[in-house]
Amino acid sequence: MYFTADFETNDYSQFTSSGGGTLAITTEQKIQGSYASKMWNNANVRKDLGAQYATLFSGAYFRWNGTPNGYGWFVMLGDGAASLQYYVYVWGGKLRLYNGSSYSESALSLGNNTWYFIEIQMYPEGGHTRFNLQVDGVTWCTLLGDLQGSDTGVRYIKWQGTNSDGVQSYLDNCVASDTQIDYGLKIPLATKSILSQNPRDYAFWSRYASVKLAQIATGNITVSGGTGSAQITHDLGFAPTVHVFAELSSGKWWSGSVDVYNGTEPDLECGLRKVGIASSGGELVETYIDTTKVNLVIKGADGTVPYVLLIFAESG
Repeated sequence: MYFTADFETNDYSQFTSSGGGTLAITTEQKIQGSYASKMWNNANVRKDLGAQYATLFSGAYFRWNGTPNGYGWFVMLGDGAASLQYYVYVWGGKLRLYNGSSYSESALSLGNNTWYFIEIQMYPEGGHTRFNLQVDGVTWCTLLGDLQGSDTGVRYIKWQGTNSDGVQSYLDNCVASDTQIDYGLKIPLATKSILSQNPRDYAFWSRYASVKLAQIATGNITVSGGTGSAQITHDLGFAPTVHVFAELSSGKWWSGSVDVYNGTEPDLECGLRKVGIASSGGELVETYIDTTKVNLVIKGADGTVPYVLLIFAESG
């Protein structure tokens, strides 16, 4: 993901620039959260991605409060460092995809008071560049052409919506990515919208790699003289992330995730957890992790300490 903006900052600070007409943060219409942008009369927001990308997927949610049947209403533009590579505009209620030398027009028309997720896919194909325009995940038109001039891709993206002063547009969830914006299995967090383009709003989204449980180890550690240990082997070939559950002398279970072993000490001391027992001191749970094993150390009151160790590996 190169860029995402949801206007939840209640301003335009997520963008490189904004202006060109009349625009304002609004609560009137939004696809999620509390805020969106309301724009008309050539207003736009613009993001400098910092580099040109020959393969790019850029999009946003758009909504018009009147029938979008104007001519030449700019919706979304993608610029290279020096020249325009593509833009999408409304023409007689339909969408046109233009790459500087030719255009393709959609057979379908837009309606008013409806949120649309409009996405441009730009990627190389057979020595050329294919521009694919999708609306709500459905291809409306496709154009095969070349990048313009000496530019090798797109660096600047502008989201606009309309050139009109009579019909206003709403904008939310702007995004630019190296992969297609919206696909796969999505499980949003409580209170979050399934329409969100922010990965942090999801408990699971199959377009992103996730962690999977690779191994569960259970047992008992005998603490004698204040220290006890156990060694759990794994065959992952790298130092994994682990989560430890241990029953302390208070009878309560301690739980904590820990970082990987860096060769001498637990990385940033994330492997060290001290749990207070009343006011008389504490117990320390340590993990030392490498490419073949997890060493689990309990320091505290003598006795038998049951533990459960979860070893995680990244998927994808």
